[in-house]
Amino acid sequence: LKATFNLMRWIPEVAIRVLNSSPATAYAKVYDGIAQVYVDGDYVTFAIEYERTFKSKSKYDKIWEAIESEKRLNVFLYLVPTLDLVWALIREFEGTKRLVSFGLVNEFKEKVFEAEVWSARYDRLIFKDVLLRAAKLAKA
Repeated sequence: LKATFNLMRWIPEVAIRVLNSSPATAYAKVYDGIAQVYVDGDYVTFAIEYERTFKSKSKYDKIWEAIESEKRLNVFLYLVPTLDLVWALIREFEGTKRLVSFGLVNEFKEKVFEAEVWSARYDRLIFKDVLLRAAKLAKA
């Protein structure tokens, strides 16, 4: 993200932990990072999670609840090493009302905003389009 020159703000996990110590600044969960980017004239803030391995159903139930209750963010990007993990995560997040996307970490590193991602509805999208949709929804 930094190399694109579109990254306006980055909050790493350690800073999120500090912010979460106060109800006034807390996020619904501790994300791996939060990025604010400038895309086509709009600022969009999203959470990034890097999922190396699959967790238990009960952990994903808690994560799903946290994301559904999140008040400060509307976009969530899960980056994973394999397509098998993409499909497993999509099944866990099926039915979410939030903009949750899943992509391959290597492709994201290479293409960033042009990387293919999948939604929790199995739609195949370009990540930039997800961000633009979030910006449009924020204006509505």
